[in-house]
Amino acid sequence: MYPSLAIECTDKISSIAISKGEEVWQVEQGSEQRQAKNILSLVDQCLAKAKLDKTLLRSICWASGPGSFTGLRIGTAVSQGLAYALNLPLVAVSSLEAMATSVMADMEGEGTILTISDAHMGEYYWATFGYSGKNRSLVRTSDDSLTKLEEVLLSKNTVLAVGNAANRLQTANIVKKINHSPMRAKHLFGLAEISFDAGDQISAMQAEPAYLRSKSAWKTLEQQRGQS
Repeated sequence: MYPSLAIECTDKISSIAISKGEEVWQVEQGSEQRQAKNILSLVDQCLAKAKLDKTLLRSICWASGPGSFTGLRIGTAVSQGLAYALNLPLVAVSSLEAMATSVMADMEGEGTILTISDAHMGEYYWATFGYSGKNRSLVRTSDDSLTKLEEVLLSKNTVLAVGNAANRLQTANIVKKINHSPMRAKHLFGLAEISFDAGDQISAMQAEPAYLRSKSAWKTLEQQRGQS
């Protein structure tokens, strides 16, 4: 699968990473409003950092969502365009699952990780994952979901909540809350490799963002933001 390019634009911080064997290079920028203008420049910066020509890439993975509507469109479009131009396979990675993967290195024992982010309009993106700190393994225990906060399903052994809506959960089950997303492009590689080896790669023309919410609802939200 290597060398591979990873693209992550689902939150306010956009990041690009390249993995080649055991080496990983990453660049990022924190201006959500300049994602469309800067994302290709970040790709070039990361290629330069890795001293790698883009024609040597063998695959591309991207955080396909759920997340920011604008960010998803940008990340998917750039991934699709590069994959088409370079004739490379694509692998879609759930942003919620990548978020859970990003905290696995610090986990001990066993339990459940909840990843949750604000989807606006009174709704939240979330998913749960069982983990084993001993084996450094992660197992999905729910689909990526979009619900009201009171409809988020928590198990008795949910010990960690991660994401920009973690602090909105009021329950004694959660021992620790990380109220932001520590996930970056480099956290996509492990999940992408599993999918790639399983034959789950797609072509550029098949790439689609995982909105969970309808485009019409997002259009309404963007119009409301424009009027405020």
